[in-house]
Amino acid sequence: MLSLMLMCENERELQILSMAFDQMGVRTIKSRPSYDNYIKSQQYNPDIIIIEMPRISSDHQHFTALVRKHKKTKNIPIIGFGTALNGSELRGMIQNGMTDYLTRPLKFSVLIKLAEKYLAPFKKSFHSEGDSGVSEASQKEIDVDLILNPETLPMQKIQLVVKHVGSLMAFPFTVAKILKLTESSKSGAGDLAKVTEADPVIATTILKISNTVFFASTARRISSIKDAIVRIGFRETKHISMSMMVMDIFDSANRSLGFSRVEFWKHSLATAIIAEMLAKQVGGINVEEVFLAGLLHDFGIILFDEFYPTIFEKILESATNSGERFITSELDLLKISHNDVVKELFTAWKLPDPVTNSIALHYNIVDEEKPSYSSDEKTALCISLGNLLAKCCDVGASCDKYVPYVPNWAFQQVKMSAGLTKNFVESVDRELDLYRQFLAIENVAPGGSGGVSYKIGLLVTGGQIFAPAEHYLIAQGHIVSRIPSLAVLPEQDGKFDIVLIYADPTLELGAVEILLNVSAASDEEGTEKKPLPVIVLADETTPQWLMPVNYKRLSIMPKSGDLRNFDKNLAIILDEGQNISLPGTH
Repeated sequence: MLSLMLMCENERELQILSMAFDQMGVRTIKSRPSYDNYIKSQQYNPDIIIIEMPRISSDHQHFTALVRKHKKTKNIPIIGFGTALNGSELRGMIQNGMTDYLTRPLKFSVLIKLAEKYLAPFKKSFHSEGDSGVSEASQKEIDVDLILNPETLPMQKIQLVVKHVGSLMAFPFTVAKILKLTESSKSGAGDLAKVTEADPVIATTILKISNTVFFASTARRISSIKDAIVRIGFRETKHISMSMMVMDIFDSANRSLGFSRVEFWKHSLATAIIAEMLAKQVGGINVEEVFLAGLLHDFGIILFDEFYPTIFEKILESATNSGERFITSELDLLKISHNDVVKELFTAWKLPDPVTNSIALHYNIVDEEKPSYSSDEKTALCISLGNLLAKCCDVGASCDKYVPYVPNWAFQQVKMSAGLTKNFVESVDRELDLYRQFLAIENVAPGGSGGVSYKIGLLVTGGQIFAPAEHYLIAQGHIVSRIPSLAVLPEQDGKFDIVLIYADPTLELGAVEILLNVSAASDEEGTEKKPLPVIVLADETTPQWLMPVNYKRLSIMPKSGDLRNFDKNLAIILDEGQNISLPGTH
C-alpha cells in the first residue's frame, strides 16, 4: 500500500486531502510544514511527500533540501502547492529539492495525475497491483452500486458479496473440529479437551464456568480442561464452545441504526436451543449440526450489517415501514437475500452439507407439506420452527418479528401435536438461563414488559394447533386464557379486556354475532358496561360475513404478520375504541 506524507498548515485543506487519500486506500502521515519534521520523514520514509509552501518558506525549503540530501530519502518525489510564484521563486524551490509545484486553487485530479507521473519510474501507483486501478475502498463502493442495481444478475450480486466477505474472514477452525468429534460415537471428554485446549479463550472460559457456584458441588477446584468438561457436561461444553466462537466472529458494537447485535445473538441462541430440542423429538438427524445451523440460521444478516451497512439499512427501513419479513424486503430491493449469500459462503468454507442445506431451505420449508422429508429437510423444519417460536417467546430480536401462519402438519412432523405448550416454553427458558450463565448474556429469558397488563381471551377455531399471538402476549406480561368455543363466551361476560379469535372457514353464519351480548371487564363497580373488544385473525379464506357490521370495537388482522402489531392494535382498540383493519386483510 502506498504511503504519503501530507504537510499542510490549513486545517480544512489538510482534512479534505487526508480524507480523499484515505478513501483511495493510501496510508497518510499528516503533519505540519516544518523543518523539525525531517525526523518524521526519516522514520516513515513515505513514497511521496505533498507539502504546502507559504510565501515565507525558508523552513520548508530547508526541509526539502535535507530530504533530498539523505541517501534514504533522496529519491522521494516532493510536490509543493501554494500561491502563484514567479520564475526565480520557482527555480529556487526546485534547486532546494522540490520535484514540482502546483498553484492554488488545488485540483485533486491534477495532483493525482502529477503524483502518478513521478511515481511511475519506481513502479509505484496510487492503485495497488491486481485491482485494475481501483483501491479496495473504491471497489467496495462500486460493488455496492452493482448490488443495488436492478440490472445486475442475482448470481453476480451473490458472488460480489461472497468475494468481499470471504477475503476478510474465515469460519472458526474450532467449531469445525468440534463438529468432527460428533461423527464418532467413541469421542469423549479427552478428545474434546484436546480441541478446546488449542483455543485459549474457550479453554479459560470452560475452566471458569466449571468452578462457578452453579457447577461446583464440592470444594474441589477444577484445574484441567478434561475435568471441567466432565463437570459441565459433554454436550453443554460443545455448545458453549460453538456459541462462543460464532459470537466472537464479530464484536458486539452496533453498526446500523435499529439493529442490536446483542439482541440478535440472543435470538440466534434461542433458535439453536429450540431447534435442537425439536431435533431430539424428530430423531434420525445430527442434533449438533441442528444446533449449529440454528445458531447460524440468519448469519447473513450480520454479514450485511458488518460489510454492507448502507445496503443493510435500506432493507431494514423498508421491512420496518412495510411490516413485511426482512427477507421479503431483501428480495424486493436486491433480488437476492442474505440466505443466498450464506449458502454460497458456507459452501466455500466447507461447512457440513446438512448445515448449509438446511439453512438454505428453512425459510420456505413450511410452505407446502411433502409426502416424506430428507434429513436436511427435517433439520430445516426444526430451524424454521425454532426461529418462529423464538420470535413468539420474544427472546432477543432479529430484523423483524414476522411470524407466518404455520399449518398443523408442520408441528405434527416434529412431534408437537399439542403445539407450543407451557411445559415446552418452560424447558426453553431453563436452557436459556443456563446459557445466560455460560456466556454472560444478560436477560436472555423472556419476561413481562412491566407495562399495562390486559386479560385476554383466546379462541382458536378449526382445530388449529399454533396461535403465534398467545406466547408473544404472555411474554409481554399479559394474562392469556384459552376459550374452548364461541358458545361459552356469554359465560365469560365481564371477564376479559379483549378477545382474540383465530378464525377459519368452518365457523357458521353469524357465529360472531354472539359477541354483541358480551361485555368487557371493568375495574369499577356500577359503571356502564362496554362491548367486548375483539381482534379477529383472518386470512384469504375467512368469510367476510363473520364480521358483524354493527359491532363497534372490532379489529381485523392477518394471521401472518409482525407480532408487534398486536401491541399497536391493543393500544388502539382498548384506549381509543377504534375499528381498524390492517393491510392484507379484507
